[in-house]
Amino acid sequence: MGLFSLSEKFATLGATAVDNQFLLEFMPNASGEAVKVYLYGLLAVTSQMQDMSVDQMAHDLGMTREDVLAAYRHWERVGLVERTGDNPLSFRYIPVNQSVFMGNTAPRDLDYERFTEAVYAVFGNDYRIHGQRILQFYEWVVDLGLPQEVVLMLIRHMISLRGKNFSYAAANKLAETLAKEDVRTIEDAELALTRDREVRECSRAVLRKLGMRREPTEPEQNLCQKWMHEWHYSQDAILAACDETTAAGSPSFKYVDSILEKRRSGQNDVGSSAEAYKAEQTRQEQRREPLKKVFEALGRGTINEGTLNVYWNLRKNCDNPELILFAAQQCGKANGKLEDVINLISSWQKRGIGNEAEARAYVEQFEDEKKLLAALGDLWGIRPPAGEANHRLIQKWRTELKMPDDVIVYAAGGMKVDSKHMPYLDRILDRYAAQNIRSVDAAEVDSQRYSENKPQPEKGRIGKVVTESLYDQRENTEPDAQSIPQWLLDRQKEMKEHATGDSSPADK
Repeated sequence: MGLFSLSEKFATLGATAVDNQFLLEFMPNASGEAVKVYLYGLLAVTSQMQDMSVDQMAHDLGMTREDVLAAYRHWERVGLVERTGDNPLSFRYIPVNQSVFMGNTAPRDLDYERFTEAVYAVFGNDYRIHGQRILQFYEWVVDLGLPQEVVLMLIRHMISLRGKNFSYAAANKLAETLAKEDVRTIEDAELALTRDREVRECSRAVLRKLGMRREPTEPEQNLCQKWMHEWHYSQDAILAACDETTAAGSPSFKYVDSILEKRRSGQNDVGSSAEAYKAEQTRQEQRREPLKKVFEALGRGTINEGTLNVYWNLRKNCDNPELILFAAQQCGKANGKLEDVINLISSWQKRGIGNEAEARAYVEQFEDEKKLLAALGDLWGIRPPAGEANHRLIQKWRTELKMPDDVIVYAAGGMKVDSKHMPYLDRILDRYAAQNIRSVDAAEVDSQRYSENKPQPEKGRIGKVVTESLYDQRENTEPDAQSIPQWLLDRQKEMKEHATGDSSPADK
């Protein structure tokens, strides 16, 4: 035993010191549940409660174990605690002053604050959303890796379907589905949530068809999910199967499932005569042929009644088999499925693409933009900065700013890479365009002028740190051929030869 110890009465009769910096800087940005957990844990630490555990804390505070863990994840993010063990689970409290003054972590989680404000805006002033629920929503961003805008769209989707008091369990299941499908953009989320809405509406329609006036259960919605997205039956085909349940004493989803399974297995009668059978075979072959070509382009897929219904429903929205086949070829390169073809056609239609030629031009442009993004990634030593927003930046630089690719790469080469490299490069190119800098030579002159005019800080005095000053600046040197991809150098050479008329074999 050590020289000193606390009285057993200290926890009930003593006092726990709370740093004012915690009250001023950290408490206003945390939920009430998170503050309760932090203070109770601080009491346990200062009172040396050796038998304290997460379960005991949850019991004492009237909370669930998951609520306590979510609160500690919040305090980990803002730098007031750190996890020291997993079995058993243990945390170490960090002095508040260390986080604020030593610069180990930011005292405020600005991303979480912005997310909280956005969630409050979604629910509106007529509904009080608890901080613990917001923390649960934020776990989809932190743990599942979903973008904040996708999570906000998911919340709006659940409110539109089930009201503001929707079940967290149902929303969490949908969030896990979005993460599993690697949904990263608003467009992808819209497609996925539309599918979820269609499943729920179909489930309600089946219940009405079966004479039931209630909301569908989760198992019933799961069956509809299977019929629509695994077996590829349309809602009309599902409701038609419901008509065959009249012979059943108590029609149900399970009975409808058996009917659709029978159809999917090809057990339906086609006629009582040889002539009728032959005519049906010809009709079915004509109906199957376009889908057969699509599956050949995909390199996968099974033709059955469900997939045929999906294809011909797609043809109602896009009566252009050449465009559908080209979409299948593109999806086949990524080992896609028929559902991916539908999603790709939908995204093209939203962009006003209505035929194969327009789609081919769009794909070629997209692939060319990917090359430039890959070149930037190689230059910065990171993965290519993919994403819809970055493709829009490339389009802006090339079309609006009329900035050559070699100038874009040159500007990128003088940057210090961090999480905001693309927006910072955008600001540099905006300045180039404003000063009519559209060649590497002009950019080098600008860089040299900047280096010569850059003010030097006074010795012994630290000025205000500006975010832009944290980036390394390019010295006035000749362009490094290794910093520019070979394909871009070849392209630049071809453009110069074309401009001077030196590209013909006779001149060479």
